[in-house]
Amino acid sequence: MAESEHEPFDLEPEEPKKDATPPAKARPVREGVPDVRSGGFSKVVEEAKRAADRCPNCGADMSDSDAVICVDCGYDLVKGKLRAVKLGTTEEDEEKPTDLSRPSAFGWKISLGLGAAAIVAAATLAGVNAAGAETAAMDVARAVLRVLVYGPVQLGLGLAAVYMTARMLDVKLGRVDVAAGRMTMAVGFAYLTFQLMHTLGMAPAAQYLLGAALAAVMYYIVIWLTFSLAPKVAGLLGAWHAVMWIAFYVLIFIINWLEATSAPTVAG
Repeated sequence: MAESEHEPFDLEPEEPKKDATPPAKARPVREGVPDVRSGGFSKVVEEAKRAADRCPNCGADMSDSDAVICVDCGYDLVKGKLRAVKLGTTEEDEEKPTDLSRPSAFGWKISLGLGAAAIVAAATLAGVNAAGAETAAMDVARAVLRVLVYGPVQLGLGLAAVYMTARMLDVKLGRVDVAAGRMTMAVGFAYLTFQLMHTLGMAPAAQYLLGAALAAVMYYIVIWLTFSLAPKVAGLLGAWHAVMWIAFYVLIFIINWLEATSAPTVAG
């Protein structure tokens, strides 16, 4: 019988092919962090709650307080930054300036010049408002001089108010020249506003009340902006100035009354 032309079959089984992709390695679990895959989700929530009750900066316990600033390190939870906070201070303490009259880019000479120009303009308007067909020249001159004299008096009372405010807040007065320039500007603008209201031709009582109210608002705005004070501190400064101005008027009234009562009467 002839030998078969076909090759013999290979009856041995083939080895299975190995997967070239290595098996995925298990993700390592960090120390102190519960493994969620092992059913530790409740532990994750519990750890998150504990972290929320602690300061993120120093880790101090804040679970028993509703404060937003850590008393240990001064970390502000709202702003997310450290703040220089001393124990025992309040928000009102943080509004206190270190110096009441701090220099700024807006120099005191500019403030002094603008304030002096406003006082002169107010004195001119006072003379114009007092002038009339039946008004004597002396009355016009008296109206002009009243502004020119009372302006510097108001400046002096304003500087005294700055000093009293600094003493009350327990802060430094700062530079007196800076305070004088800014106070001159505030007084001058207030006087100018008051005299401008008298040009509207309203009833005397109405224009006086409106002028006084708007002059007070102008004074507060200038004080607030030029001194760069917190609203409460600017209000305190304005209150001190108003008290001293009223005391000055009362003193003038008492002097005039004493002079009137002590003057000898001429027998008819």
